[in-house]
Amino acid sequence: MGYVYGYRAAELPALAPRLPVFAEQVITAFIVGDFFIYWEHRIMHAVPYLRKNIHSWHHAYTAPFSWAGGVVHPLEDVVVILCQMTFPLLCGHHPLATWAFVALWVLLLVEEHSGHDVTWAPYHWMPFARCPMGGGAAPHDIHHYKVNKNYAFVLCVWDHLFGTFEPVKPSPAAPSSVGAKSD
Repeated sequence: MGYVYGYRAAELPALAPRLPVFAEQVITAFIVGDFFIYWEHRIMHAVPYLRKNIHSWHHAYTAPFSWAGGVVHPLEDVVVILCQMTFPLLCGHHPLATWAFVALWVLLLVEEHSGHDVTWAPYHWMPFARCPMGGGAAPHDIHHYKVNKNYAFVLCVWDHLFGTFEPVKPSPAAPSSVGAKSD
């Protein structure tokens, strides 16, 4: 049907980018996209009208679960997509790098809202994962009950820089009954 209206399929490059170019494009898309998302998220909380009428859809869940990350008002969805895609498109990133970035972003979105800080989570494979700069489920869970803290998505560095970071306090290990002797 698109052909009837004069639409054409996008022309894709014949070759994939070299690995260093691919990595640079994915990493810069994450850094810039994450910076934009930090500010989009913070503005959604700072402006009462946006918080009440737009962003409140997402915060209907105080105990996040995997797919709650995608529960957003349609207008916020458009703004988030613009925050994520403007940089790769304006910079002419290779489509393969852009789609890898999008796929990883969605994977991290689902994990961040899972409510589980498991050792195999993608955030634990990333740089900064074992220091206060990495994101993941634990810092974002804090955001869902302390809504003026931990706005960042992938890198908590933005929260550190702009004074909105709330550290994750380690929870005490549950006592184990394995191997315990009863009296």
